[in-house]
Amino acid sequence: MSLSNEHIITLQNVRGIGIGSINKICDEVERLGLSGLSTFELYDLLKSLISSKALTRVTLPDIEDFEKANSVARRIMSVSESKGIHVVSRFEDSFPKMLLKTVDESGKPSVPVLLYYKGDLSITERPALAVIGTREPTDAGFKAGHYYAGAFAGIGVNIVSGLAIGCDTSGHRGALDAGGVTTSFLAHGLDTVYPKENESLAEEIVEKGGLLLSEYAIGTGVSRYNLVARDRLQAGLSNATLVVQTGVRGGTMHAVRATQQAGKPLMAVTYRDYQGEKEEGNRMLISQGAFGLRARKEEIASEPERFISMILGRPHSSSQENPQEEEFKDTLF
Repeated sequence: MSLSNEHIITLQNVRGIGIGSINKICDEVERLGLSGLSTFELYDLLKSLISSKALTRVTLPDIEDFEKANSVARRIMSVSESKGIHVVSRFEDSFPKMLLKTVDESGKPSVPVLLYYKGDLSITERPALAVIGTREPTDAGFKAGHYYAGAFAGIGVNIVSGLAIGCDTSGHRGALDAGGVTTSFLAHGLDTVYPKENESLAEEIVEKGGLLLSEYAIGTGVSRYNLVARDRLQAGLSNATLVVQTGVRGGTMHAVRATQQAGKPLMAVTYRDYQGEKEEGNRMLISQGAFGLRARKEEIASEPERFISMILGRPHSSSQENPQEEEFKDTLF
Protein backbone atom coordinates (compact mmCIF):
# COMPACT_ATOMS: atom_id res chain seq x y z
CA MET A 1 0.00 0.00 0.00
CA SER A 2 1.28 3.47 -0.82
CA LEU A 3 0.22 6.97 -1.69
CA SER A 4 -0.83 7.66 -5.26
CA ASN A 5 1.43 9.76 -7.44
CA GLU A 6 -1.22 12.48 -7.39
CA HIS A 7 -1.09 12.64 -3.60
CA ILE A 8 2.70 12.62 -3.49
CA ILE A 9 2.73 15.59 -5.87
CA THR A 10 0.04 17.24 -3.73
CA LEU A 11 2.27 17.01 -0.67
CA GLN A 12 5.21 18.37 -2.65
CA ASN A 13 3.13 21.46 -3.35
CA VAL A 14 2.23 22.15 0.28
CA ARG A 15 4.45 24.84 1.76
CA GLY A 16 6.60 23.53 4.61
CA ILE A 17 6.39 19.83 3.71
CA GLY A 18 9.76 18.54 2.51
CA ILE A 19 11.03 15.20 1.30
CA GLY A 20 11.67 13.92 4.83
CA SER A 21 8.08 14.57 5.89
CA ILE A 22 6.71 13.07 2.67
CA ASN A 23 8.71 9.89 3.27
CA LYS A 24 7.34 9.67 6.82
CA ILE A 25 3.78 10.07 5.55
CA CYS A 26 4.36 7.41 2.89
CA ASP A 27 5.83 5.04 5.50
CA GLU A 28 2.79 5.58 7.73
CA VAL A 29 0.42 4.84 4.86
CA GLU A 30 2.27 1.57 4.23
CA ARG A 31 2.32 0.69 7.94
CA LEU A 32 -1.42 1.21 8.25
CA GLY A 33 -2.16 -0.61 5.00
CA LEU A 34 -4.10 2.33 3.60
CA SER A 35 -5.05 2.55 -0.06
CA GLY A 36 -7.31 4.61 -2.27
CA LEU A 37 -7.26 7.61 0.06
CA SER A 38 -9.30 10.61 -0.95
CA THR A 39 -7.75 14.06 -0.75
CA PHE A 40 -9.71 14.76 2.42
CA GLU A 41 -8.60 11.47 4.00
CA LEU A 42 -5.00 12.37 3.23
CA TYR A 43 -5.53 15.74 4.87
CA ASP A 44 -6.96 14.03 7.98
CA LEU A 45 -3.93 11.71 8.09
CA LEU A 46 -1.59 14.70 7.86
CA LYS A 47 -3.51 16.41 10.66
CA SER A 48 -3.24 13.29 12.83
CA LEU A 49 0.51 12.91 12.26
CA ILE A 50 1.12 16.55 13.16
CA SER A 51 -1.07 16.33 16.27
CA SER A 52 0.71 13.20 17.48
CA LYS A 53 4.13 14.80 16.88
CA ALA A 54 4.97 12.05 14.40
CA LEU A 55 5.69 14.96 12.08
CA THR A 56 7.62 17.83 13.63
CA ARG A 57 8.35 21.31 12.30
CA VAL A 58 5.35 20.99 9.98
CA THR A 59 2.39 23.34 10.25
CA LEU A 60 -1.02 22.05 9.19
CA PRO A 61 -2.12 23.95 6.09
CA ASP A 62 -5.63 25.30 5.70
CA ILE A 63 -7.89 22.84 3.94
CA GLU A 64 -8.33 25.39 1.12
CA ASP A 65 -4.57 25.52 0.58
CA PHE A 66 -4.41 21.74 0.61
CA GLU A 67 -7.13 21.54 -2.03
CA LYS A 68 -5.21 24.07 -4.13
CA ALA A 69 -2.10 21.89 -3.87
CA ASN A 70 -4.15 18.93 -5.06
CA SER A 71 -5.47 20.98 -7.96
CA VAL A 72 -1.87 21.83 -8.93
CA ALA A 73 -0.96 18.14 -8.72
CA ARG A 74 -3.79 17.11 -11.01
CA ARG A 75 -2.80 19.80 -13.52
CA ILE A 76 0.84 18.64 -13.43
CA MET A 77 -0.17 15.07 -14.13
CA SER A 78 -2.59 16.04 -16.90
CA VAL A 79 -0.17 18.37 -18.70
CA SER A 80 2.69 15.91 -18.25
CA GLU A 81 0.66 13.16 -19.87
CA SER A 82 -0.18 15.42 -22.81
CA LYS A 83 3.56 16.03 -23.32
CA GLY A 84 4.52 12.37 -23.18
CA ILE A 85 5.98 12.71 -19.69
CA HIS A 86 5.33 9.78 -17.36
CA VAL A 87 5.48 9.59 -13.56
CA VAL A 88 6.79 6.77 -11.38
CA SER A 89 7.19 6.62 -7.60
CA ARG A 90 9.66 4.64 -5.53
CA PHE A 91 6.79 2.39 -4.45
CA GLU A 92 6.20 1.04 -7.97
CA ASP A 93 7.89 -2.07 -9.39
CA SER A 94 9.06 -0.15 -12.47
CA PHE A 95 11.01 2.38 -10.40
CA PRO A 96 14.75 2.02 -11.19
CA LYS A 97 16.11 -0.44 -8.64
CA MET A 98 19.56 1.16 -8.53
CA LEU A 99 18.07 4.43 -7.35
CA LEU A 100 16.59 2.78 -4.25
CA LYS A 101 20.13 2.79 -2.83
CA THR A 102 20.95 6.39 -3.74
CA VAL A 103 23.13 8.32 -1.30
CA ASP A 104 24.30 11.92 -1.42
CA GLU A 105 27.93 13.02 -1.29
CA SER A 106 27.94 12.82 2.51
CA GLY A 107 26.74 9.21 2.40
CA LYS A 108 23.20 9.96 3.60
CA PRO A 109 20.36 8.01 1.92
CA SER A 110 18.74 10.30 -0.65
CA VAL A 111 16.24 8.32 -2.69
CA PRO A 112 13.87 10.40 -4.85
CA VAL A 113 10.26 9.74 -3.94
CA LEU A 114 9.04 10.45 -7.47
CA LEU A 115 10.52 10.62 -10.98
CA TYR A 116 9.30 12.10 -14.24
CA TYR A 117 10.52 10.48 -17.43
CA LYS A 118 10.40 10.38 -21.21
CA GLY A 119 11.52 7.31 -23.11
CA ASP A 120 12.20 3.70 -22.22
CA LEU A 121 12.43 3.23 -18.45
CA SER A 122 13.40 -0.43 -18.86
CA ILE A 123 16.94 0.49 -19.95
CA THR A 124 17.66 1.28 -16.29
CA GLU A 125 17.82 -2.49 -15.80
CA ARG A 126 21.06 -2.62 -17.82
CA PRO A 127 24.53 -2.22 -16.34
CA ALA A 128 25.09 1.54 -16.28
CA LEU A 129 28.11 3.81 -16.42
CA ALA A 130 27.98 7.49 -15.49
CA VAL A 131 30.14 9.51 -17.88
CA ILE A 132 30.86 12.91 -16.35
CA GLY A 133 33.27 15.81 -16.45
CA THR A 134 33.88 19.48 -17.12
CA ARG A 135 31.70 21.60 -19.37
CA GLU A 136 34.85 22.90 -21.06
CA PRO A 137 37.02 19.87 -21.88
CA THR A 138 40.07 19.99 -24.09
CA ASP A 139 39.78 18.47 -27.57
CA ALA A 140 41.37 15.30 -26.19
CA GLY A 141 38.86 15.28 -23.33
CA PHE A 142 35.85 15.49 -25.63
CA LYS A 143 37.27 12.76 -27.86
CA ALA A 144 37.93 10.54 -24.83
CA GLY A 145 34.36 10.91 -23.55
CA HIS A 146 32.93 10.09 -26.96
CA TYR A 147 35.32 7.17 -27.41
CA TYR A 148 34.71 5.44 -24.10
CA ALA A 149 30.96 6.08 -24.01
CA GLY A 150 30.75 4.48 -27.45
CA ALA A 151 32.94 1.57 -26.42
CA PHE A 152 30.85 0.73 -23.35
CA ALA A 153 27.52 1.40 -25.08
CA GLY A 154 28.69 -1.04 -27.71
CA ILE A 155 28.72 -3.89 -25.17
CA GLY A 156 25.22 -3.06 -23.89
CA VAL A 157 25.97 -0.59 -21.11
CA ASN A 158 23.54 2.28 -20.46
CA ILE A 159 25.54 5.53 -20.55
CA VAL A 160 24.28 7.96 -17.90
CA SER A 161 25.01 11.67 -17.90
CA GLY A 162 23.41 15.10 -17.46
CA LEU A 163 23.07 16.64 -20.96
CA ALA A 164 25.40 19.54 -20.14
CA ILE A 165 27.69 20.83 -22.86
CA GLY A 166 31.20 19.39 -22.78
CA CYS A 167 31.86 15.96 -21.30
CA ASP A 168 28.17 15.13 -20.79
CA THR A 169 27.48 15.79 -24.44
CA SER A 170 30.48 13.69 -25.47
CA GLY A 171 29.11 10.78 -23.44
CA HIS A 172 25.57 10.93 -24.82
CA ARG A 173 26.83 11.50 -28.36
CA GLY A 174 29.31 8.64 -28.14
CA ALA A 175 26.63 6.20 -26.99
CA LEU A 176 24.22 7.21 -29.75
CA ASP A 177 26.86 7.13 -32.48
CA ALA A 178 27.74 3.59 -31.40
CA GLY A 179 24.10 2.50 -31.72
CA GLY A 180 23.70 2.19 -27.96
CA VAL A 181 21.36 3.76 -25.43
CA THR A 182 21.89 6.59 -23.00
CA THR A 183 20.07 8.17 -20.07
CA SER A 184 20.10 11.85 -19.17
CA PHE A 185 19.24 13.16 -15.71
CA LEU A 186 17.95 16.72 -15.99
CA ALA A 187 17.88 19.35 -13.25
CA HIS A 188 14.49 20.83 -14.23
CA GLY A 189 11.07 19.84 -15.49
CA LEU A 190 10.96 17.76 -18.68
CA ASP A 191 8.82 20.33 -20.50
CA THR A 192 12.04 22.18 -21.29
CA VAL A 193 15.66 21.31 -22.06
CA TYR A 194 18.72 22.96 -20.56
CA PRO A 195 20.98 23.88 -22.19
CA LYS A 196 19.01 24.87 -25.29
CA GLU A 197 21.95 23.86 -27.47
CA ASN A 198 21.14 20.23 -26.62
CA GLU A 199 17.41 20.23 -27.37
CA SER A 200 17.93 18.14 -30.51
CA LEU A 201 20.25 15.79 -28.61
CA ALA A 202 17.54 15.24 -25.96
CA GLU A 203 15.02 14.40 -28.69
CA GLU A 204 17.45 11.99 -30.31
CA ILE A 205 18.12 10.24 -27.01
CA VAL A 206 14.41 9.39 -26.67
CA GLU A 207 13.93 8.58 -30.37
CA LYS A 208 16.77 6.06 -30.24
CA GLY A 209 15.53 4.11 -27.24
CA GLY A 210 17.07 6.18 -24.46
CA LEU A 211 15.66 7.99 -21.47
CA LEU A 212 15.26 11.45 -19.96
CA LEU A 213 14.77 11.52 -16.19
CA SER A 214 14.06 14.23 -13.61
CA GLU A 215 12.80 14.47 -10.06
CA TYR A 216 11.28 17.87 -10.91
CA ALA A 217 7.78 18.56 -12.19
CA ILE A 218 6.98 20.49 -15.35
CA GLY A 219 7.40 24.21 -14.89
CA THR A 220 10.42 23.79 -12.61
CA GLY A 221 13.40 25.76 -13.90
CA VAL A 222 17.06 24.90 -13.64
CA SER A 223 19.00 26.19 -10.63
CA ARG A 224 22.43 25.70 -9.10
CA TYR A 225 20.85 23.70 -6.25
CA ASN A 226 19.03 21.42 -8.70
CA LEU A 227 22.20 20.85 -10.72
CA VAL A 228 24.14 19.75 -7.64
CA ALA A 229 21.25 17.59 -6.37
CA ARG A 230 21.03 15.91 -9.78
CA ASP A 231 24.63 14.70 -9.52
CA ARG A 232 23.80 12.17 -6.80
CA LEU A 233 21.18 10.63 -9.10
CA GLN A 234 23.64 10.12 -11.95
CA ALA A 235 25.89 8.27 -9.52
CA GLY A 236 22.92 6.49 -7.95
CA LEU A 237 21.54 5.10 -11.21
CA SER A 238 24.96 3.89 -12.34
CA ASN A 239 26.99 0.88 -11.29
CA ALA A 240 30.20 2.84 -11.80
CA THR A 241 31.37 6.33 -12.71
CA LEU A 242 33.87 7.41 -15.37
CA VAL A 243 35.45 10.84 -14.98
CA VAL A 244 36.36 12.06 -18.44
CA GLN A 245 38.13 15.25 -17.44
CA THR A 246 37.93 17.49 -14.39
CA GLY A 247 39.85 19.94 -12.30
CA VAL A 248 40.52 19.29 -8.64
CA ARG A 249 37.59 21.47 -7.54
CA GLY A 250 35.23 20.95 -10.46
CA GLY A 251 31.49 20.40 -10.06
CA THR A 252 32.15 16.84 -11.25
CA MET A 253 33.33 16.09 -7.72
CA HIS A 254 29.74 16.08 -6.40
CA ALA A 255 29.00 12.91 -8.40
CA VAL A 256 32.46 11.55 -7.61
CA ARG A 257 31.87 11.81 -3.86
CA ALA A 258 28.40 10.23 -4.17
CA THR A 259 30.01 7.36 -6.10
CA GLN A 260 32.67 6.91 -3.43
CA GLN A 261 30.15 7.07 -0.58
CA ALA A 262 28.10 4.34 -2.27
CA GLY A 263 31.21 2.16 -2.57
CA LYS A 264 30.93 1.93 -6.35
CA PRO A 265 33.81 1.65 -8.84
CA LEU A 266 35.34 4.97 -9.87
CA MET A 267 37.36 5.33 -13.07
CA ALA A 268 39.16 8.27 -14.65
CA VAL A 269 40.52 8.67 -18.15
CA THR A 270 44.31 8.90 -18.36
CA TYR A 271 45.93 11.14 -20.98
CA ARG A 272 49.13 10.77 -22.98
CA ASP A 273 49.86 14.51 -22.94
CA TYR A 274 49.31 16.80 -19.99
CA GLN A 275 45.96 18.58 -20.39
CA GLY A 276 46.53 21.33 -17.83
CA GLU A 277 44.32 22.13 -14.85
CA LYS A 278 41.31 20.48 -16.49
CA GLU A 279 43.00 17.10 -16.01
CA GLU A 280 44.40 17.61 -12.51
CA GLY A 281 41.30 16.08 -10.95
CA ASN A 282 41.79 12.89 -12.95
CA ARG A 283 45.37 12.54 -11.76
CA MET A 284 44.37 13.24 -8.17
CA LEU A 285 41.60 10.62 -8.23
CA ILE A 286 43.87 7.98 -9.77
CA SER A 287 46.52 8.68 -7.14
CA GLN A 288 43.81 8.12 -4.51
CA GLY A 289 42.78 4.76 -5.94
CA ALA A 290 40.45 5.41 -8.88
CA PHE A 291 41.04 3.11 -11.84
CA GLY A 292 42.96 4.84 -14.63
CA LEU A 293 41.16 3.89 -17.84
CA ARG A 294 43.32 3.53 -20.94
CA ALA A 295 41.87 0.45 -22.67
CA ARG A 296 41.24 0.50 -26.40
CA LYS A 297 37.79 0.12 -27.92
CA GLU A 298 38.77 -3.16 -29.57
CA GLU A 299 39.83 -4.56 -26.20
CA ILE A 300 36.50 -3.59 -24.61
CA ALA A 301 34.55 -5.09 -27.52
CA SER A 302 36.51 -8.37 -27.44
CA GLU A 303 36.21 -8.85 -23.67
CA PRO A 304 32.76 -7.54 -22.73
CA GLU A 305 32.43 -9.75 -19.65
CA ARG A 306 35.68 -8.39 -18.22
CA PHE A 307 34.67 -4.76 -18.62
CA ILE A 308 31.10 -5.25 -17.45
CA SER A 309 32.52 -7.02 -14.39
CA MET A 310 34.68 -3.94 -13.85
CA ILE A 311 31.59 -1.69 -13.93
CA LEU A 312 29.71 -4.00 -11.58
CA GLY A 313 32.64 -4.04 -9.15
CA ARG A 314 33.28 -7.75 -9.58
CA PRO A 315 36.82 -9.13 -9.83
CA HIS A 316 37.87 -10.65 -13.14
CA SER A 317 40.92 -12.83 -13.69
CA SER A 318 42.23 -10.76 -16.61
CA SER A 319 41.60 -7.31 -15.11
CA GLN A 320 44.15 -4.67 -16.06
CA GLU A 321 46.25 -3.34 -13.22
CA ASN A 322 45.81 0.32 -12.36
CA PRO A 323 48.35 2.36 -14.35
CA GLN A 324 50.71 4.59 -12.42
CA GLU A 325 51.44 8.15 -13.49
CA GLU A 326 54.65 7.21 -15.29
CA GLU A 327 52.61 4.95 -17.58
CA PHE A 328 50.34 7.75 -18.84
CA LYS A 329 52.52 8.08 -21.93
CA ASP A 330 51.05 4.79 -23.17
CA THR A 331 47.45 6.03 -23.20
CA LEU A 332 45.26 6.88 -26.19
CA PHE A 333 44.55 10.59 -25.82
